[in-house]
Amino acid sequence: MQRFDPADRQNHRLADGIFADSAYIGPMQTILIIFLIAAMGATVFFLIRGIVQFLKTTEQDLMGDGPNMSGHRQNKAMQGRIAMQAVAVVICVLLLLLMGR
Repeated sequence: MQRFDPADRQNHRLADGIFADSAYIGPMQTILIIFLIAAMGATVFFLIRGIVQFLKTTEQDLMGDGPNMSGHRQNKAMQGRIAMQAVAVVICVLLLLLMGR
């Protein structure tokens, strides 16, 4: 692997004043890609979980007074999906920062 040359700082700039050693960027990208795949898998899991919970909703749940457990579970699944999507977006931004050096 090519080592970091202080004279060549322009080619290793991640952001203003932040520089990276190229020996660490490759493994970091690999780890972030693994985390990205895990976050996408978790997003799909929560999506399917929410759809299954929606399909289990009965007419009695819809006509009942007040909140029901089915609606609560659907809400939790949607919140989990949104959280995992946010994690995936943050990881994508980090990868783009590393690749744009």
